[in-house]
Parts: sequence; C-alpha cells; structure tokens
Amino acid sequence: GLHVEFRRQGIRVAVPGERGEPRVVRMAFAGAFRGTRPAGAASLGADALASPAIAGPDRVVYRRSDVREEYQVRDDGIEQSFVFDALPPGHGDLVVALRVSTDLVPDVAGTPVDELVLRPGDGPGGVRIGAVTGIDAHGARAAGRMLYANGVLELSLPAAFVDRAALPLVLDPLIGPVFGTATWFGYGVAAAMDAAYSAAQGFFMLAWTATSDRCYPGCYAASYRIWTSAQRIDRTGAEIGIEACVECDLFRFSHGVRVAAVDGAGVFLFAWGQGNDLFVETLEAQTGQYPRRAYATFRADSWDVGGDVAGEQNGVLVLTAEGDACAFLVDCSGRTPIVGPQLTLVQGGDGPPGLVPAAAGIRVSSNAGHFGRYLVVWRQGGDLFGGVVDSSLRLLTTSRLARGVARGARNFSVDGDGATWLVAYTMDGTSTRDVAAVPVTWNPGTRGLDVGTPFAIARSLLRENRPVVAFAGDTWLVGYMSSGLPSLVAVDPMTGAFCEQRSVPGMRALAAETSGDRAILGWDRVSSVSHQMFRVDDGVTRDLGGGCGHGGAARAACAVRANRAFELRLRGAPPGAPAIVAVGPRGTGIACGPCQLVPDPLASAWLPAGVTSGAGRAALQAPVPTVASVVGTSFVQQWLLWSGTACHGAFALSNALEVQIQ
Repeated sequence: GLHVEFRRQGIRVAVPGERGEPRVVRMAFAGAFRGTRPAGAASLGADALASPAIAGPDRVVYRRSDVREEYQVRDDGIEQSFVFDALPPGHGDLVVALRVSTDLVPDVAGTPVDELVLRPGDGPGGVRIGAVTGIDAHGARAAGRMLYANGVLELSLPAAFVDRAALPLVLDPLIGPVFGTATWFGYGVAAAMDAAYSAAQGFFMLAWTATSDRCYPGCYAASYRIWTSAQRIDRTGAEIGIEACVECDLFRFSHGVRVAAVDGAGVFLFAWGQGNDLFVETLEAQTGQYPRRAYATFRADSWDVGGDVAGEQNGVLVLTAEGDACAFLVDCSGRTPIVGPQLTLVQGGDGPPGLVPAAAGIRVSSNAGHFGRYLVVWRQGGDLFGGVVDSSLRLLTTSRLARGVARGARNFSVDGDGATWLVAYTMDGTSTRDVAAVPVTWNPGTRGLDVGTPFAIARSLLRENRPVVAFAGDTWLVGYMSSGLPSLVAVDPMTGAFCEQRSVPGMRALAAETSGDRAILGWDRVSSVSHQMFRVDDGVTRDLGGGCGHGGAARAACAVRANRAFELRLRGAPPGAPAIVAVGPRGTGIACGPCQLVPDPLASAWLPAGVTSGAGRAALQAPVPTVASVVGTSFVQQWLLWSGTACHGAFALSNALEVQIQ
C-alpha cells in the first residue's frame, strides 16, 4: 500500500511502483480563501509551515492560524480534513490550496474534476485524490471539486453550501493508492468485468474479458487475442499468485464474464459467453489452479451467477433465453461443475402478442447468505420482477419490484444477505436516466416479499446509468456512471440515508466483504485493468453474543459521524413483543439463565422502543453528533423483549452488538 511521512513542510506519500520503486507525491498547505485565488506567490504559503502533532491513534494534526489540518491514517488511504471554526474573508467558493511536487502525471489538468489520479508514465498504479466532501456542524453535506494546474491543487466547496453552513465546517478529501492488475501490449480494451469476495478465503477475485491486437502471455501465438482472465487479490490490494488465463480464443469473442464465490466447495464460479455458446467454469480458490469447465449447451441473452457462504457446495446460474427466465443449480463439488436441474421463473413471449412480455436481462444476488435465499431479478415489459429461490432451487415467491426500468442487464443490479436485498436500477426516461433503488425484505410471516419505497440514488440531468450493487454488512454500496464519470455511495436501505458518497476512478466491477469493511473496485483503461481497495465508512460492528430465546438480532447501519438518521435496530424477533434497548459501555456480563446481559447495567441507558412489528422488527433513532471527537468511540447495544421464558421466565435477549463510529 501506502507509506506516509508527516513533516513540517507537509506530507510525503509513497506507493510502490510496478517494479517495486516508490512513487512519491509531496503535498504542502498553501492557503485557504473564498472565491478566486489571491494574486502573488506571497498570498500562498504565509502560514504553510507548522509542526505535526499526534492527536490519537493513527491521527495527526497541523494547527494553523486559520484552519486545522487533520489526517486520519486508514487501511485504504489517508483521510485529509481541513476544519474551519471561522471562514476566510470574502465571498464565493471555499478553497484550500495545496502545493504538489511529484514525477507522476495527472490524468486531468486545468479542468475542475471530482477526483484526480496521478499516474506513472510507464505503467499502472499511482495515487488518487478524491471524494472531496463538505460537512457542517449539523451534518449537512455537499460534494466538492478540485482543480490541478501548475503544481497547485485547489480543493473547493460551492459557495451556496458554504454560505448556509453551520460552523465548524469540514472539507474532507481522501488520498489513496491505485493498483495495476494487468497490462497487455498493443491496443486492447476490457469488454466486461466482475468481482466477488470469498468469506472463507478472505480475499477477492477480479475477472475480466478483453481483446488485444497482440499475443497475450499464456495463450496461443496468433495475431489477435480474445481472452477471459482472473486475478486473486487480498484485502490490502496486493495480488495473490499469478493471473489466470481462464480462456483464450482466436476467433470467438468472449463477453459478459460473471463470477461468484462458492465457499462450501472452495472455488470461484465463472460464467461467460463465447460466440453463441455459454461456458461455466470453476477455479480453485486456494491454489488458483487452472479452471474446470462445463460447456452449457444452450444459448442465452444474459446471465449471472450466485455463490455460497453457508457451507453449500452449489452455486446458481440464472439466464434469459428466447424470452424465458431460468435458474440452474450448479454442483461445484467435483472436478467438473455440473449444470442442472433447471427452474423456469417465467415463460415470456408465450400466447398472443403482449400477453406475457419476454424476459430480457437478469441478475442474482452474489450469494444466498446464511438464510439460504437468493433474489433473482429480471426485466419484463419495462418493469423489474424478483423471485426468491432457495439453495435447493425452489421458487418461494415472486413480486414486481419497480416500474419503468431502462433496457439491458447492465441497467439494474441486486445484492443482499438472504433476508434483505437492495435493487438498484436505471429509470427509463426520454431526457434523463436517473438511478434509483428499492429495498426488498423477506417476510417470514407471509413467506413473501415486502417491497419498500423506491428512493433516488442520483437525480440530475446527467444521465446516470449502469448501477452496480454490493452488500457490505449492514449497508449496501451502489456504484453508477454519471455522464461517463463513476461515483459510489454507501446506502442504508431502510432509511435511504447515504453513509458516504465519493467519486471513484472507475466503475466496472464492485464487491465487498460481507462481515468486514473492505471493498474492491475494478475498471479498465486502454490496454490495462486497474483496481482500488477502500474502506466502507458505515461504522464497525462486532457481535458479542449473549442472546437467548427468541430475542432476535441487533443491527446497526451507517454508524458514521453526522448521520442524523442513524438507528439502533432489531431483526428476526417475534412480532408484537414489547422491546427495550440497553445502550452503554461493555460490562463484565451478567448471566440470566442461558442469557448474558453484556452492557454495563448501571452505566447504560434503557430506552423503550415500543413493540416489534409484524415482521419482528424494532428501531430507535439515535442521531450521531457531528463533532470530530465522536469518531472512534464505541458503545454496546442489546435488546430485551418481554416475550419468552429464557430470562426470569419473562424475557428474551438479543445478541449484544458493539458499534464503533467512523
């Protein structure tokens, strides 16, 4: 990764180059102002020199006369914050200027952008500066911009936001490394890309199909190459082993690669098209050995694969063909994956014209979670439909999820944990193609789907499209393209609140840890594939146990500074049960029958939360303060239900959940 030195003259950031040599970027504070940069070099840098001071674990502060410059060192980069207790004089945008010294080349210069990537001129990788965000004392947020020219980088927030902002105001960019995954000689382009995470192995898989006019290493010697490749990547961003050339062909175009982790079988499951045929393969996760292939003897218009995290040795393949939507169980336990049996989800195009619209485009959640349920989503007649399929390939229910969805499987995406899913889609419109999302929840009482209220992910005139969804524990990541520029948000699906919003260098593939805080982005440039690791800022949670009876499961999402919509949540409890949540520091643990009360009972707040809903849920709103000192603090929540006999013959307890605010 990333090596940082804090000096009186500024910071020095180094990332390893392609051959191990460091790529260095030096940055120094040069001033803060409103509106246009003051004329003259003396106006920049009068307060530039300041000694760094350690302010806490992985936290360094430069205290200046007009602004406090703070750095939080994270696994995925450096969070750089400029805190204003008072604004500089004048009007217009709020601008922080930094002097930059480096041999790396900016991808854009002289034009305002959402993010800046400094790259070596002779290879992949580099340093990315982006996700400029303004946060005021009330938690209001606004996206910022940056401008790089003549060795000066200006980070800015719009005047309309600054004029209304409550002080202190924070300008908050992120500096992180960019990794090069693969580079090939000659002109080429990645035609498709996907990513998956293996919870059993603790690493990611990035897969892509590509074309090039030169011979690709590991394939046949010829003048034109078309191939599908895969690379294992650990949670720090480092490559594991060598790149696997999954398939290479002289004449038939490889396209539409999809990948999922089948942890019970210790493999990654791939599916891709080649010419008019569909192929399914597995690659051993631990060794990365050459894959085992099963040829699918049918043609398909679109397809996807889902994996397993609960010890099953099966994955699932879904596809649309000739108007039908189908699902297949894929047995990954042997040396060759076995495709079958088949489940028909919908027979489209049958009967009189328009009676049963043809299914076109299909996606499935990355795995069935620990609940053993996939959500399969397909487009039919302009609307999105969803079907819940269990790990034995039984169809449990179907429902309409959204109306007015743009054509193409790349215009919708789904992921979840087998009980709750988020479906993101591009809305069909003549002038705009905005991105929206809808939460979908399994209702154990009705054994059906509760479809929530759709909410906007991105709404503007910039034609947002191509959303990608990844489940990241208690939040969902949604990536999308806006006028060709990629963006990423972390979303709480229950409230629609954004935990985090950032610009990113690319958006072709996205995957996240299901019980951690790491995620991977993959994207392509001409003749290369790159990836970037980042930390999901949605709060850190840890299950402390202690539950008993039918106490349900404690949950928390978006535990981040200034989240006024943060909630303490209970899921999977009996319906209609009076509920109380204890919130406080961790105690020594008090036994009550098979239960254990984990929060310190004397130092905790005991908060009534009404009765659980028909779906066995409860929630209590607990806004997170905006002050910087709240970051890193922890508390424990545990729910008590007046239902059951586990504790004193009257109570049941949920698990205790430790929550750390980010």
